[in-house]
Amino acid sequence: MSESQQNPPIVERLDTVEGNVDQLRDAVNALVTNFLQPLTQQSIENQNSIAKLIESNQQHQEQLERHQDWLDEDRRDLNEARDEFRQNIQILLDDARADRKRADDKFAEMQSEIRNNQRMLLSNQEKLDRNQQQLDHNQQQIEDTLSEVLSLSRRVVVVEDSR
Repeated sequence: MSESQQNPPIVERLDTVEGNVDQLRDAVNALVTNFLQPLTQQSIENQNSIAKLIESNQQHQEQLERHQDWLDEDRRDLNEARDEFRQNIQILLDDARADRKRADDKFAEMQSEIRNNQRMLLSNQEKLDRNQQQLDHNQQQIEDTLSEVLSLSRRVVVVEDSR
């Protein structure tokens, strides 16, 4: 084969290749225009949304940390208040127990004093009864003695009158 016979198929092939390249270029342009550009745009929008979500997440995280700090502080305050409350209750209980002990001691002292007073009253009553008996006895003796004195006095008067 001659060179001229081989050239036409090469030219035809080149024309075919150029046509194929043009078709591929058109297909690539169509892909870029119809698919890649919207996907790229969507990707950019997604990146922006993700950036906003990350920023929002960071803000929420910072807010959560502030809330956690407040919660920790409130928990410490609550624990301190609970401890103070327990101490105050213990003080009140100790004071109440001490007051109760003093009241019990005072009551026991008063009961002892009452018993002593009752014993003294009984003793004084017994003394009073003995004294009353003694007085009654003495009064009887005085009356007897006065009676005798009267009787003697009458006799003396009778004897004197008889004389």
